[in-house]
Amino acid sequence: MSTLALRQTAALSHRSLVGRLRQPAALIPAFVFPLFFAALGASSFSTLGDRLPGGSYLQFVVAGSITQGV
Repeated sequence: MSTLALRQTAALSHRSLVGRLRQPAALIPAFVFPLFFAALGASSFSTLGDRLPGGSYLQFVVAGSITQGV
């Protein structure tokens, strides 16, 4: 990336972050719902982790929760 593109990306990121921090109530659903679904899925499918190639089902659920939150 060029220097100009990096500066523009930084400026837009800063603008978005400041806008989000001015409305903290808008952040709550973005964190609560994915964490709720992660906890629900991890407790429901905890025995499935033994059959996954990566090992832990919790690692799988955390990645999905982050994607859902974004």
